[in-house]
Amino acid sequence: MRDLGTVPGDIESAGLDINNEGEVVGASFDPDGNPRAFLFKNGAMNDLNTLVPADSPVYMLVASAINDGGQVVGFGVGSTGDIHGFLANPCDRNRAESDWCKDDPGSIVAEADETPERPRVVLPEHARELLQQGLRFRLPAAPPMRPQ
Repeated sequence: MRDLGTVPGDIESAGLDINNEGEVVGASFDPDGNPRAFLFKNGAMNDLNTLVPADSPVYMLVASAINDGGQVVGFGVGSTGDIHGFLANPCDRNRAESDWCKDDPGSIVAEADETPERPRVVLPEHARELLQQGLRFRLPAAPPMRPQ
């Protein structure tokens, strides 16, 4: 067992799959329970949404599986709030000539300053509860607010 931590700014995460390369995917949750898909690779936790072009049509919420080639599947939301499945293909030496990867610096994990940050998706409360229930995952209750 190993604690993978969370995507920076989040409070909990759930690893959902691991491949033979030791790469882990799952979901990382902010204090309000909003998820974002992550990839844990080479000892670093990465928000998958920072590894795709900023104009990507899907905001990735949960990465549910990864194969030995580094392909990640999961689900996310489109700009209208509809749920979509996704397949994320890493850009590497084997795919460098594909149209998708021509502008990639050579790795699925781009430098943080090379990819613009996408705005977080905030799900309605009932959607967060259904997601957590489906993942059999509960965020710890927030401590009560005390007047100062």
